[in-house]
Amino acid sequence: MHLLPVLGALAEKRRGEPLAIIGVHSAKFDGEQSPDRVKAAVERYGLDHPVVVDRGMAIWDSYGIQAWPTVVLIRPDGRVAASIPGEVGLDALDRAVGELMAQARKDGTLGSQQLLPPRVAQPDPGVLAFPGKVLAAADGRIFVSDSRHHRVLVLGHDGRVLLVIGSGTRGRREGSFHDAELDDPQGLALDAGRGILYVADGGGQTIWAADLAQRTLSVAAGTGRLGEAPLGGTARPAAAVDLRTPWDLALAGRQLFVAMAGAHQIAVVDLDAATIARYAGNGRESIADGSPRAASFAQPSGLSLDGDTLYVADSESSAVRALDLRNGETRTLVGTGLFDWGDRDGPIELRMLQHPLAVAASPGGLWVADSYNGKIKRFSPGLDSLTTVLADAAGLPLLGPAGLSVEPDGSLLVADTDRSRLLRLAPGAREAAVLPVRFEAAPAVVAGAAPVARARAAGPERALGDLRLPEGRSTLALAITAPDGFAYSEGTPWSVALSGEGDLEVAEPAPSGDAKAGGVIALSVPLVLRPNTEGSKGVLHAVVRAVVCDSPRHRACYPVREAFRAAVSAGPATGPLSLPLSAPAAARASRR
Repeated sequence: MHLLPVLGALAEKRRGEPLAIIGVHSAKFDGEQSPDRVKAAVERYGLDHPVVVDRGMAIWDSYGIQAWPTVVLIRPDGRVAASIPGEVGLDALDRAVGELMAQARKDGTLGSQQLLPPRVAQPDPGVLAFPGKVLAAADGRIFVSDSRHHRVLVLGHDGRVLLVIGSGTRGRREGSFHDAELDDPQGLALDAGRGILYVADGGGQTIWAADLAQRTLSVAAGTGRLGEAPLGGTARPAAAVDLRTPWDLALAGRQLFVAMAGAHQIAVVDLDAATIARYAGNGRESIADGSPRAASFAQPSGLSLDGDTLYVADSESSAVRALDLRNGETRTLVGTGLFDWGDRDGPIELRMLQHPLAVAASPGGLWVADSYNGKIKRFSPGLDSLTTVLADAAGLPLLGPAGLSVEPDGSLLVADTDRSRLLRLAPGAREAAVLPVRFEAAPAVVAGAAPVARARAAGPERALGDLRLPEGRSTLALAITAPDGFAYSEGTPWSVALSGEGDLEVAEPAPSGDAKAGGVIALSVPLVLRPNTEGSKGVLHAVVRAVVCDSPRHRACYPVREAFRAAVSAGPATGPLSLPLSAPAAARASRR
């Protein structure tokens, strides 16, 4: 996995040159050999090069490969030029490729055109794209890592999108939720009291802190560079440490535990001291119990905290581990080694799982996402037996489930990752329902389609004049201003429902929040103005709901609902756009 960005960067650097990159998937696990699973992985990671499914490891054997990963360089005449085991860097790989190309040109054996046609882009799966992890909050909200869309969604209990964290552009950038960039968000942990959501970005080598009140994203740990060595036991400044694929999180007070999949360790971030250190795991990819320095893990990918016990889905050893936070000791519940796996129910035996990616503790037992078997299993409360509870939903078998969380009422949420869907299994139910994840307001009207409904106030829309935006994606600053003689009171709710017409699309239709004291609510919204050969045009509609109070003493407060519209055309940006609220009718009447 760490090699994929290197190959992507090499392909981009050598674009247009006669270089062919071909992936060969020589699977260790039985479940990895399914073409459907390989296809899903190609889509999930956005690979542009073809991937061959090497059934029975025939290609592996014919090239004498002995390690995952290995890069083989092949000359134009078919001879092997080099075999490089391990994770090779871009500079070294590009230099080797450049030398081979130069020699081949000198020999007259190198063609002048790209060998393989560009890959045809696949349709987007919908609102969710390969959701990695899911988290149920005590207040009914649901947080989900919309991993392939490079964002995190905050949902209501019914699946409505309440908030979007991240612009949707792949990258690593702090800032407002609208402008911030994530790479491959995975594990989530919520500090409800402080209103902070922590996000493990496996591709961005970063742990983020998302301030849900201020709607800003900042770095909690990681430099963005891939670490080259396991973590040591000495605490270091968290933001200055190179991480190796942080994949899941669990919060215990002010200690944030991290499943460091690439380092085969469990790390801990001291949030007060802003430091990170190894908590358990010597960094060797293996399975061994014991003290923090003696224990070995193998790509730990899922965490769940239950009192003083931290449960770990240890994927490459097909194991579930239990870490005692009182003494740091690790013990194994099921699993025996890197090449031992199975698919069994009943009393605990050695081989019962295949590459589990998530665990979730509950009073009824410990849930496990048995990912490569495509099943959800549950340990008995005494952890002495294992039972399959879910293998399909809505007529489709589960495909690579990787996220689990238990809701306050005992329902189980499942991120059925490679199906790009969320499932909910109610207590005692035999079948899971698909949770309909959706935006409350529809985006722009598409040419030739039926008009979409948009939220409207009871009264007419107030025209705001013309607004100019550049074609493509941009961010528009909005200022919702209180009427003269009125102000917002600290903590009063506000929302603005947005929709577009014509060539205008609104990426986040319904932002909301709690006001700060003052006369202006400032926010920014992502918009897309689609190019049009006849001139891009559209209309932005906004319905504002807020509470305004008479100033300065706030002796009376009034709910306000008002609608606006602005004509939009292509050109240099003319924002910010002011939405001036009118004085409430009740207040005007009381002053007569």
